[in-house]
Amino acid sequence: PSFVTVMNAWARSKDPNRGKYAETLLQSMHDLHSSGLDNVAPNTVAYSTCIFAWSKSGQRNAGSRAEKLLKEMERYHSEGMDDMKPNVFIYTNVMEAWIAS
Repeated sequence: PSFVTVMNAWARSKDPNRGKYAETLLQSMHDLHSSGLDNVAPNTVAYSTCIFAWSKSGQRNAGSRAEKLLKEMERYHSEGMDDMKPNVFIYTNVMEAWIAS
């Protein structure tokens, strides 16, 4: 399965650590991409799934973690990475993460 598929499984699980696990997978994608594997480059879908996992985690730090990821996306997009453009679902999930944390 792809990284995003596994992140999505964590996001939809009832595990309270789902945000942390999804973010660990996202970091693994970054690490592998940095080492030369182009087919695992993080994108909007990966970030959206990770932020969704944080929004459903119920963790006290969920809002800050989701916002950190959003800011990463905005930075990447401003640097010219078109596949990192945040969308309305991402902004909504960041707000939901803050509300639930």
